[in-house]
Amino acid sequence: MELTNSTNVLEALVSNNRSELGKTFGVGMFVSETDTPEQVKAKCKSFVARFETYIANLNVIINSGDELASEMRKARVKRLYSALDENEKEDIKALLN
Repeated sequence: MELTNSTNVLEALVSNNRSELGKTFGVGMFVSETDTPEQVKAKCKSFVARFETYIANLNVIINSGDELASEMRKARVKRLYSALDENEKEDIKALLN
């Protein structure tokens, strides 16, 4: 990950150039010309909170061990089962009993 100096970050923030904003902050960060510095800081705090939650959720997945594989199998079975017609579902229920 390339670190950007603070001047470049601030320039990108106020540039009104969505491409530069996207490269620097990711999707969704936009500063209006009418925003006050306090509003911009509040937006940044909101982004930090969202990204902290995002990172925490990614870490749950990374640290899930065998649970991830189990959940993925369950989801696949649910999708396959939901695609069956009622007769096929009844046949499966009969096989399992």
